[in-house]
Amino acid sequence: MKPLAQAQSDVARRLVFFFILIWIASRAPADVQYWLEDVPDYDWYHGCSPTSGGMVFGYWDNQPG
Repeated sequence: MKPLAQAQSDVARRLVFFFILIWIASRAPADVQYWLEDVPDYDWYHGCSPTSGGMVFGYWDNQPG
């Protein structure tokens, strides 16, 4: 089991990674599509926040460790 400080550091690192990806994707032209590896592709369901939250949790669930 990881110490709490290390687990919090891992979560913070992953959040920063996702925010950087979102920032990069927001500057892409509208006619270009990007796909992120290991991120589940869910259909839109009850709004953007629940759908994107499910995708983020799905990504974390698929990561080793």
